[in-house]
Amino acid sequence: MMTATSAQHPEPDAGAAHAQPGGRPWGQSPHIVQQLWFAVLRHEWRSLAVVPVAPGSSGLEVANALSEIGGIHRRAPLVVFESLKLELKQVASMLQELSAEAQEEGRALVALDSPLSNLSGVPIARAADRVLLVIDLGKTDLASAREVMDLVGRDKVIGAVVIGGGDA
Repeated sequence: MMTATSAQHPEPDAGAAHAQPGGRPWGQSPHIVQQLWFAVLRHEWRSLAVVPVAPGSSGLEVANALSEIGGIHRRAPLVVFESLKLELKQVASMLQELSAEAQEEGRALVALDSPLSNLSGVPIARAADRVLLVIDLGKTDLASAREVMDLVGRDKVIGAVVIGGGDA
């Protein structure tokens, strides 16, 4: 499945510094999500792939949280392409859509399945400027993380977000 979503954000007002984005993704406070947003901004990118390591884990919540905070920060929607259960025949069109959005809007996010369960996302992760890994405590082992880094390109990986382990 391949869908694009963006969170619409109202114009910030004087109290925007204290605004609490809706929801607590993967159990984290908005402050933690803001820290993650500013951490990924330390790297140059127009397209960022959010890739879980463990099969069955998801990076969609992380991507959506980054979209929400990023949209507030940028004062413009930040699109998340939900490319879960992507099929090989959909890769070319997904690459075109991701590239077009990144060029037109300046930034785009894509949430993919773990390459260990669906290799169709590998070309998209490799085409993205940067990759953010999602480590699910209790499900992700070091060998799998290394394998995913090799599949998506170690030079693309800017870091990892840890989820699970009682946070949810």
